[in-house]
Amino acid sequence: MGAPNFDSPDGRQRSLENAAMPYSASQDVTGATNAVDSVRERLMAIDGVQGVGATRDGIGNDALVVYVRDQEVAAKVPRELDGLSVHIEVTGQIDALPVRPR
Repeated sequence: MGAPNFDSPDGRQRSLENAAMPYSASQDVTGATNAVDSVRERLMAIDGVQGVGATRDGIGNDALVVYVRDQEVAAKVPRELDGLSVHIEVTGQIDALPVRPR
């Protein structure tokens, strides 16, 4: 049994269905970017949080991404803030490298 076929509006059969509302992960994440500004200080106060950023979830909604050192830190991060879902990425320890003069 293969992949299901879908009839498209033009009458041709296709093996894949096009999403009704496609999005690109590179789309503007203004809502999440504004939220990052308001929650960054709170999240960075959690020992082991390495960074905070804006992203989109799997269906294109604004979301936050929090980079943490390990799973123990991940357990301390809320899964939702300011109405946005929070995605957690375990990165390990991140250390800034010294800047070399030019």
